[in-house]
Amino acid sequence: MVELKDAYVIIVDDDPNILFIESEFLEEAGVGRCEMRGSGWQAIDLARSGQKVDLILLDIGLAYEDGCEVVRKIKEDPELRDILVVAVTAHTDPDDLKRAREAGCDGFIGKPLDRDRFPEQIQRILRGESVWEIT
Repeated sequence: MVELKDAYVIIVDDDPNILFIESEFLEEAGVGRCEMRGSGWQAIDLARSGQKVDLILLDIGLAYEDGCEVVRKIKEDPELRDILVVAVTAHTDPDDLKRAREAGCDGFIGKPLDRDRFPEQIQRILRGESVWEIT
């Protein structure tokens, strides 16, 4: 179990505005360290750079890559597979949830994000609770 104040989180989204919003929400909640990346492959490189990453918040609906494939690569990698990966996406139909589960996501949070609920959702995930919420 990791507390927000001690967590190292990587946010992955191809929309700079969403990156800013998610990082602002996490900063307000008191997350220990937060990094932003525009692609899943950049996040994988960062996660391999040495410091233990606790959580990757990944938009599975990235414009230039398949977010579910990124999740599979993380979960297949012995160095990275213990990192929690949560889909944070506007793609919220039942097929999207199914794809996220099959890819190996540890949770799912639908957009738009709720500023009041988002920190609590992240803390629950860091505590090992299952969070699969469309909104």
